[in-house]
Amino acid sequence: MKQLEHDWLAADAKGDRAALRRIISDDFIGSSFDGGLLNRGDIIPERPSGPGGFAGATPGETNVLVFGDTAVLMGVINTASGPQPKPIHVTVVCQKNPQGWQMIAVQLTHI
Repeated sequence: MKQLEHDWLAADAKGDRAALRRIISDDFIGSSFDGGLLNRGDIIPERPSGPGGFAGATPGETNVLVFGDTAVLMGVINTASGPQPKPIHVTVVCQKNPQGWQMIAVQLTHI
């Protein structure tokens, strides 16, 4: 699960839409910083647009619980934006399918 988080941030930083499509489930849902709902299209742009919103971010302290084919990752992402990086608390729910683990839900909160 920690590798999946790392892969997500790396793919976002490169704007690697093919990798993001493998990592993020078709029926993905999420909660943005302002409480709005996110879907897969919000996370994976239809057109190449360069790095995503987490460009330069790195995983911080992370805890993972696995329940069969479902896992919950709770941790911190250290952003690289601005002169003073701001940590973000992230909760990620993943599900294992025949192709591997995919993100099915995310909640993002500024710390």
